[in-house]
Amino acid sequence: MYKNFWYACGQSESVTRKPRKLKILGQTLVAYRTEAGKAVVMSDICIHRGGSLSSGTLEGDFLRCPYHGWKYGKDGACKEIPSNGANKTVSPRARVDAYPTEDKYGFTWVFLGDLPAEQRPPIPDFPGWDTETFRPVYGEFTWNANYRRVVENSLDPAHAAWVHKSSFGSNSNPEVPAYTVTTTEWGASTEMTLLSPKLKGLWGRKREVINEVGLYTGFSMPNLTYIHMTLANGKMRNRLYNIAVPVDEETTITHWVILRDFFKSPFFDRDAHRRTMKIFYEDGPVVASQRPELIPEQISAELHVKCDAIQIAYRKQCQVIEENGWGIDMDRYRTLEGKKATMIPCPRRRQDDKGAWVFPEVAMSRPSQPAGPTAN
Repeated sequence: MYKNFWYACGQSESVTRKPRKLKILGQTLVAYRTEAGKAVVMSDICIHRGGSLSSGTLEGDFLRCPYHGWKYGKDGACKEIPSNGANKTVSPRARVDAYPTEDKYGFTWVFLGDLPAEQRPPIPDFPGWDTETFRPVYGEFTWNANYRRVVENSLDPAHAAWVHKSSFGSNSNPEVPAYTVTTTEWGASTEMTLLSPKLKGLWGRKREVINEVGLYTGFSMPNLTYIHMTLANGKMRNRLYNIAVPVDEETTITHWVILRDFFKSPFFDRDAHRRTMKIFYEDGPVVASQRPELIPEQISAELHVKCDAIQIAYRKQCQVIEENGWGIDMDRYRTLEGKKATMIPCPRRRQDDKGAWVFPEVAMSRPSQPAGPTAN
């Protein structure tokens, strides 16, 4: 798992004036909105006795811990310690990590890392995002699997013929045509045409006998995948964007949105949601059963074929991130879990004395470096 990227907290509407507990990258976080509507995300662990701030109450833009009443600002700094008495100076060490946030594509995003704004990777790009021509439907799915396995499954063109043969795949035409991968600084993409069976239900009525499906698929680091599908000779188009958020090493929540340019009445939203979830339910047990649970560090540790090119591109970009020193040392993290609180550092830690923080930073697998070149 990697620091210094933007991660989706969920749909923007799920972050409200009621504090909400989140878990991303193994970190427990609290999310809420200020009175002006700006999302706030910070550590959920009070630095006094480890109380859960998400169980606290909002007072204006301040969050009060339910255990001893310590009051935190949106910048993570404690402003008041009731047991000390009124108008007493609060130690500068009385603060938690608070992270940058943005709302985009209908999701609230948090930057979990310490890079200054000008050095941060962008929020993952949603190519072809267009909510005027297309109608969006949102949802989420929980996997009992590591997020990188989930990402690679979304990119895998060969599994559709077998895992999704009852929906859009066809095992009578399992061959994947040769394709070319185009890489960018923070991602890669490809185009291909596959064969699929005739769709069922309402979508099948719209679609003619043509069974070619045009695909444009790719990823934006570290955890966004997208699949643009063109059916019925261009008469039906949908675009699926999946954000595979690592809760921890074994659990992933995919926040997804699918756009469609046909049957755009709200009446058909439920059907679009059902069809999308059917795909996740087909994938879920297959991905959960993969071994080893974590993708091997060495690309050569598994046997690859030509249709795996887009997944190999993803693994190579993950290697670059590791070389940048943005990979969390999960072996050390697991050793400390439940015994010692460690934090993904927020940008403010770079500005302040390292000794001015109560909780130490999570251990990294390598020393941090500036962003390196894209893997080819």
